[in-house]
Order: sequence, then structure tokens, then C-alpha cells
Amino acid sequence: MPSIRQNLRNSYLELHAEFHPAQERERVRNRMEDRLDDIRQSMIDSLGNVGAVDHPAIVRRIRAALDATGLWYLRSALMTILCSLHGEEAARRKVMSISHQFEGMLPQGLQSRPSPLDH
Repeated sequence: MPSIRQNLRNSYLELHAEFHPAQERERVRNRMEDRLDDIRQSMIDSLGNVGAVDHPAIVRRIRAALDATGLWYLRSALMTILCSLHGEEAARRKVMSISHQFEGMLPQGLQSRPSPLDH
């Protein structure tokens, strides 16, 4: 959930965009690309060196994903690999950490919902 500071900042940027729409669209696009790059890097880092070497296909798929939705759907494949490398509990923690980075980037229907299995 966005913080008050983030909401205020986003509101300011939206107001500012009305006066400079082309510049603001470019800034927003660049900011989204930076966030996607950060998510990609987090996903690859979660594999570690051994995981990245042993599973080059997932690394390629992560790098090739065009948008947040594509990366979001790769989390299940990443989870499977992380389970084999680190066990389920550690894999869940890593994937949950990555999932939080998608906040505000996905359509409402794709956002994580609390699981009844989480305690």
C-alpha cells in the first residue's frame, strides 16, 4: 500500500503533468522502466550465482519480459527454482519480497491477495 508521502508525490506529479504532459509522460515511462529493471535484478539476484548458471532459461525469460505483467507471471517459475535451491520457506520469503516491488504497477486483478495460509 502506498505511503502518504508517495500519494502526495504522485498527486503533485499528476498535477504537474497537466502543465507539461509530454515531459511528464517521458519521466513516468523512465521511472517505470527503472522499476522494471529493479524487479528484474531482484529476481535474478534471488537465484544467486549457482541458480543463474544452473537455470539460464529463467534468466533469459526474466530479461526478455516486456512489462510488469510478464515479470509477474514469471514468479511461479522462479518460485519452483528457488524451492529446489533453498527450500520452500526461503523461496516464499524471496518471492514475497519481489512481489511487493510490483505495487502500483499491475492491474487490480493481478495484485497479490492475502492468503488464508499465511499466519
